[in-house]
Amino acid sequence: MATARVNAPAGAVRTGRWKYIRRFGDKHTPVLPNCDGGLSKSVWLEYGWKNMRLPDESLYDLIFDPDEHNNLAADPAFKTVLTRYPFGAAQLPSPEGLESRRSSAWRRTRATGLR
Repeated sequence: MATARVNAPAGAVRTGRWKYIRRFGDKHTPVLPNCDGGLSKSVWLEYGWKNMRLPDESLYDLIFDPDEHNNLAADPAFKTVLTRYPFGAAQLPSPEGLESRRSSAWRRTRATGLR
């Protein structure tokens, strides 16, 4: 039996070095139907995954953290990264305009050579 995926509105921008993710709306916990019903999900649920709060913003350094384990978005040392590059909460729009802005942000990144 197939299960439907549930949309968790989010947008992301990636450069050669950085990946920024922003979640929209009022859903701040994992979308459970988006994970298969295997053993891992059972263990995660047993240990409170269902109520785990997800960050509104995430920033990862893909050079030093390619597996995206260390979210740098709230670290004051990386605030300049959020303002220097064509992403960040002020520049990534809500889902209605996401596609066009995401594409233009990507083009600006490539055109300016930002990494």
